[in-house]
Amino acid sequence: MLSRRSLLALGAAVFCVSALGPSAEARGHIHHGRTLGGFDLPDATNDGHIRGRLMSGGRVLLDLRTRTVETSATEGDIEGVLLRPNAPSGAPPFALVRGEYETDASGQQGRFRMVVLKPDPSGTNPPRRIGRIRGLFHDGQPNGTPGRYHGEWVLR
Repeated sequence: MLSRRSLLALGAAVFCVSALGPSAEARGHIHHGRTLGGFDLPDATNDGHIRGRLMSGGRVLLDLRTRTVETSATEGDIEGVLLRPNAPSGAPPFALVRGEYETDASGQQGRFRMVVLKPDPSGTNPPRRIGRIRGLFHDGQPNGTPGRYHGEWVLR
């Protein structure tokens, strides 16, 4: 059992790690937090999408932009990018995301999981895995209103 002093020290350390900027990645620190946003499953004629934000300590750290493609009646693939907030149009992504989703029998809600990949700037090596994102979703309405998702993320 941790003492109150140990818990306070642990809390302070977690706060310090979450407050670190992009240079923390180079030092191997771990970042984590919540993610939430809109989730829209694909239909017979259109790909779906996920639009959300990765947050930690009350700050938006990255924007999530993906498309979802159905691979069966209850499953599909996810591919997209993580962007820095307010990045100029055409700026390279911070990272790539790849994953899959599964729906329940109703086809309206389910779970998803993605890996976060950092591209090699030289292009000679494959992207390296730097984290994961996972969560739950409820699909939108047939009138085109997107549903919502919530989840958690971890980046190294």
